[in-house]
Amino acid sequence: MVRISLSILSLALCGCVRRVASFPSMLDSLPPSLREIVDREHQSIGRIEKRQGQVAPPLNIPPIIVPPIPGLPSINITLPGVVTTGRKAIPDSAHPFAAPGPTDQRGGCPGLNIMANYGYINRNGITDVGELLYAQQEMLGFALDFAAFLVALGVKSSVDPTTLKMSIGTTDSRTSGPLSGLFPQVPGLFSYPAHTKYEVDGSLAYTDECFTSDHSGGHFNSTIWAINVAIAQTYGGLMNIEFNGDARYAAYQRCVSQNPTCTWQFEPQLIFYGGETFTWTSIPSTKEDGTREHATIDVVSTFIGAHDNGDGTYSHVPERLPVGSDGLWYRRSIPLTLGEVGEQGLASISRHPVQFGVNSNGVNTFLVSGTQFSPTMTVNALVCLLVATLNAQTPPTLPGQRIIDALLNAAGIRTTYGC
Repeated sequence: MVRISLSILSLALCGCVRRVASFPSMLDSLPPSLREIVDREHQSIGRIEKRQGQVAPPLNIPPIIVPPIPGLPSINITLPGVVTTGRKAIPDSAHPFAAPGPTDQRGGCPGLNIMANYGYINRNGITDVGELLYAQQEMLGFALDFAAFLVALGVKSSVDPTTLKMSIGTTDSRTSGPLSGLFPQVPGLFSYPAHTKYEVDGSLAYTDECFTSDHSGGHFNSTIWAINVAIAQTYGGLMNIEFNGDARYAAYQRCVSQNPTCTWQFEPQLIFYGGETFTWTSIPSTKEDGTREHATIDVVSTFIGAHDNGDGTYSHVPERLPVGSDGLWYRRSIPLTLGEVGEQGLASISRHPVQFGVNSNGVNTFLVSGTQFSPTMTVNALVCLLVATLNAQTPPTLPGQRIIDALLNAAGIRTTYGC
């Protein structure tokens, strides 16, 4: 457990130092002694980032032990390998690209789909908690806290508590085991029962479940992607933080005016506001100096599997890694923390603050309800609010809640963010 704690501390420190150094006004406001420390640490991080082809010491995460429930076997979450950190060429020889087959599950999350396409999670799209926790760190460069939070979000909606398996697409009996009959069949992450828990309205490239025949959120939508491409073109073809704010606002307006069951509630949507910052924080390849290639339309389209048909329309193809200028794709030098995602998400919504709620009786019947955005909200307050929603929607007596708590505790989320 000491190794986990030290690793989390170092990742959090790197994220905080980089954020402070990115905003000179923040740096100038610090006391001279602390400013000197931050400046020194930032220079150190810069030297680490410039080590081409090298990775930091591996993060060997011990099994995560879930408190047992009487009558059920004990649950240990075990990662399939040791996580490396730092800039690294992905994929390696053990993870070549392969397009999904006819029975393989894929859904509306390009990140999950691409991990399956390269075999970092099971290529059939039926993964488990330990495998997913590992793959997000090893392939995509997520920090342990962000990876654990996303897995916990999946546990809330779609993980079989006896097998720890989930489908990254629609509901699939392959998630079940001998004891699964003790509980209802878990839905796939993009099946209707998981709507507003993992998958939400207003995707960058997928149709809202309300408009699909199977009520799945995993159907690619050429028109929506074309709208977002047009927004990016107003920013020189870049899908950056300004793009994200505008794209989320356009999705909000489209949801309220076109989706009779539009659900735009604060907690699930803020996860999406933050998650879409992945387009510029992680999708572009990382250069030798630790900075990333530009999040161009072509780069992001490759990652999400949007093929330009040349006539203003797009078709979906298997998601691939967008290689950089040297023909390779490198993950981030410093893992992407939950705090950084929260910070970027708050910055995105600040461009176009909206009221949160639902359409109560058809289109344009928006009823403001639930938590509302405040411009004074801090990253720590946001993280703690999201953690509270994980706890509030799952009774603590169920195995799922114990798994969620074990993940949050192992990643030190409550301690790191003061929850």
